[in-house]
Amino acid sequence: MKTRFIKVVFMSFLICSITESLHAQNFGTQFQITPYSEFKIYNWKEFQDNGSLFLEESGLLFQEGFTGRISFLKAKNLYVEPDLKFFFGKVDYDGSLQTQGGGLQPYKSKTAYFGLIFNANAGYIITLSKNFQIAPVAGLGIEYYNRDLDDGGQYGYDEKYTIFKFRIGGNGTYLLNKNIQIFSGLYLKIPISISESIDLASRGQGGPSDISLSPGKNPIFYIEAGTSIYRAFFKIYFESWTLSKSEPDRGYLQPESVRKLFGIVLGYTLLF
Repeated sequence: MKTRFIKVVFMSFLICSITESLHAQNFGTQFQITPYSEFKIYNWKEFQDNGSLFLEESGLLFQEGFTGRISFLKAKNLYVEPDLKFFFGKVDYDGSLQTQGGGLQPYKSKTAYFGLIFNANAGYIITLSKNFQIAPVAGLGIEYYNRDLDDGGQYGYDEKYTIFKFRIGGNGTYLLNKNIQIFSGLYLKIPISISESIDLASRGQGGPSDISLSPGKNPIFYIEAGTSIYRAFFKIYFESWTLSKSEPDRGYLQPESVRKLFGIVLGYTLLF
């Protein structure tokens, strides 16, 4: 009775939580690859020192990528999982412009995004029963993206972010049968470094072209859950990240900011 209770607790936890990378499913092969498409609802907010909202961006971004898995050992339970993807799209900008008198005038526009993400995870599958597996996972990742405020317009400028991250967590798989799996996981991503460069000169903003900022290195929380049916899979995820205010450079700084993502992913796993 006690063993059964523990299994129920574990299963409930794994189905309700989960992994940052795609989480390729466990098919027991030495090599597999999973191309996928993703749609993510993006929300970015920046705050003034008094806590009031300074600007907000929101909208839909698109992402394409693939995850591979290379398995080792006789049982193929030790694996390495590289994940490469790029994203793009335009979101609504709701902020303000600074007037000649030093005041703020409401301004609505678009912000264009383009970015690349690469993650490399390693995990070890632990079989708890015929139908139930868990795997502790750790890895490194890099995220680069360009934030084009005003979408090339005269009032905007480019911000480029480069983020190196360490991630740790776990994922789990419940096998209903050989063709249907439920997978889940939980990740904590810890930024090792955050580099933000800003060019205010290219569109006549009157500022320097080489501002370098580094927002605070707060952890990123990520959960996901999904299912695989005959190697076609569907998953949803949520990510939340708060960036603390940066130190100023030449009188400019990155205010406290919050990024939230809600995504839907569709893909298919190929076995080799």
